[in-house]
Amino acid sequence: MTRRLAFAAAIVAAPLAASAYDERGPSPDMVAWETFTQAVAPADAPGVKQLEFETWASDDDLYLASPPRWPTWDQPARGECKRTFDRDAARAAGFPDDGCIEEEVRRNWAAFRYFASHGLTSKAGFARAFEQGLAIDPPADSVQVKADWVRIGDLARWVNLDEDDLRRVYYTHVEHDGDAETEYALVALHLNSKRWTNWLWATFEHRLNPGRCDEIGCHDAFGAAIADVVGREPANQDYGACQKTPSLIAMFANVGLDPVWLNYCLKGSQVSFTEKDGRPKRLGNSVIDRINGHIPLAHSSCMACHALASFDRSGAANTAIADNPIGDVDKARLQGFVTNGFVWGVARAR
Repeated sequence: MTRRLAFAAAIVAAPLAASAYDERGPSPDMVAWETFTQAVAPADAPGVKQLEFETWASDDDLYLASPPRWPTWDQPARGECKRTFDRDAARAAGFPDDGCIEEEVRRNWAAFRYFASHGLTSKAGFARAFEQGLAIDPPADSVQVKADWVRIGDLARWVNLDEDDLRRVYYTHVEHDGDAETEYALVALHLNSKRWTNWLWATFEHRLNPGRCDEIGCHDAFGAAIADVVGREPANQDYGACQKTPSLIAMFANVGLDPVWLNYCLKGSQVSFTEKDGRPKRLGNSVIDRINGHIPLAHSSCMACHALASFDRSGAANTAIADNPIGDVDKARLQGFVTNGFVWGVARAR
């Protein structure tokens, strides 16, 4: 192993600290909700219905645009409505065979600025970072969001509600393609914040998502009146309203959020690879992971997945994620790679 490669391998371990949080500090669940309220607050865009996170840079803005661009408020980037999800998982949950799911990833200004300013947007840029032995560590105010949207007509068939009822309990937006308009409803959202060394990972689901607490349960010690909900058999049941605590209702009121957000539930948060007893910590979303990501909930761990986000000396992304690892990271999978600060955007680089 060359000196440069040895140095690069040595810095791999730096971002993978044990990350057990100090219980005297803020609750991860509380911070998850704080970050959620900031991300879904109405954006200050004139005459446009947008959430704050909808104004942030998308993967396309960071990895496909040359040079990377921060979007303007009147030109929001959207993802493609895809049908490449797990068909078996979708059918089991009753999702329409001819439906599609639109997924987008967005980063706030702090995260965008960090990756763009370090040239971590292309394979050539990642190759330079490898040569330099760059220790990639985004700033503490970085926030990233992955959001899944379903066309309102597909959603009406999925959860058996008419479209007017859906608009009362879902956040929706309208996308334009020429003269055509398509309305989408937000059904699921991943959120991660660099408040912790290895990020805070949290995932949210709409209360009507079939099977939202399946297998791994739902756990929210701050915002849910029932903090722990056990997964049920058979799968894909309705888990109810996830009634909110007075503390969360007050938080929403202080920020001025629309009551529609009371229909969204924190599935769980994660700041460590393992539970206190050493068992692998699992966190996954019934739509983002189980359906759209082809990842069984029993093998879903946001932190373990993203800990392997890394690149080799050519700038190519690591492919070690194929078997959906959970628990502590197998450092052998990172041999010869430099970690990208837990950000899988490296796989989008051209």
